[in-house]
Amino acid sequence: MWFFSFLIFRFKASNLHGIHSPFVYELAKYCVFNSQWKEQNKLIFKPLGIKILTEVFYQSLQDFFKINSHKMKQEVVSLSKNEKSLFLEKILILQNTTDEMLLFIKNVHLNRSLWNREIQTKKLIVIDFFFWGILIKRKQKSQLFLLKVF
Repeated sequence: MWFFSFLIFRFKASNLHGIHSPFVYELAKYCVFNSQWKEQNKLIFKPLGIKILTEVFYQSLQDFFKINSHKMKQEVVSLSKNEKSLFLEKILILQNTTDEMLLFIKNVHLNRSLWNREIQTKKLIVIDFFFWGILIKRKQKSQLFLLKVF
């Protein structure tokens, strides 16, 4: 069950004050650490809560890029059991591209072992929110961020 993994993640993860990247700080502050999020994060343990929160987060991520005029290619993939090959293919594309790119991964908690294995070996900016993750290819050096949002 993912609940025990979630507890371990919460122990290791940091909040907004543990972020030392200006880009990641602004992204997390705009998308997660705001008043709208505080109202809706109570949905996490309801039957469709993770799905609803994923859509809310992804919409605020889109708004963040529009407001800040980031011209970054964006793709979405799920890490559910039947989409492993698509996930690995998208990571390979992300690694080999020369442009800035963002890959939003849903359902990371369903296949935590594959996620952990792949993020350790890649030179990307990784933001792990436990239920979903973001992989970013930018000119800055690669770094892993574990963020508590619940």
